[in-house]
Amino acid sequence: MTYEAGLVGNLEALVARFSHTLADYLIRTLVELPPGGALRWSQGIDLLTVFMGFGVVQANSQPLLQTGSVDEQDERAHMSRWDLLYALAIFCVLKGIPRREVTPHLKRPLRSFFSRAMADVVVRRAELKMLGELSEPAADRSFA
Repeated sequence: MTYEAGLVGNLEALVARFSHTLADYLIRTLVELPPGGALRWSQGIDLLTVFMGFGVVQANSQPLLQTGSVDEQDERAHMSRWDLLYALAIFCVLKGIPRREVTPHLKRPLRSFFSRAMADVVVRRAELKMLGELSEPAADRSFA
């Protein structure tokens, strides 16, 4: 696993990069494509990273992960910080993690959006349950 030397001074960004790399590796070992298929590969990796438990560091570090010469197309290849926070809210509701346990670990500018996202997901809990009951045939999403 490689990393950028500049991230050594920012442990949160380094953890975010490692977790993102691990999620990429895990998705590559699957028989099925991630949700959204090959066109949404990067977003699938971002989403898996959140659901592996690294949502807070991903949201806090998201702009730092896109270092170097990032063009507009590369920026759109990943979930936005706000999408990551909403995914984190879904994760927290599914796992029964209260908002008060997550909010102190988020950077201050992200806290109010996360609180609103949590409230929205709680209101949509029935829809979330319906999504959990859906299943698609694996053959429709396979690499073959």
